Amino acid sequence: ITTIYLMRHSFYNERVNYLKDNDSLLVRNQKQILTIDGEELAKKVSNNEIFSDIDMVISSNYVRAMATA
Repeated sequence: ITTIYLMRHSFYNERVNYLKDNDSLLVRNQKQILTIDGEELAKKVSNNEIFSDIDMVISSNYVRAMATA
């Protein structure tokens, strides 16, 4: 049996200073990073027993998605 978990990214910074005004909305959205709370929540959730036997993780190329994964 194959089990697939779909997860949304953790909390992210809505306003960060390193994003350039001339970046497109898509690029700026891709660069959004997790907040400290988001990083801690992702670590906490990853300790859940259901994730102890994961064979593969697939993530989008968004920074916050990869950090959560």
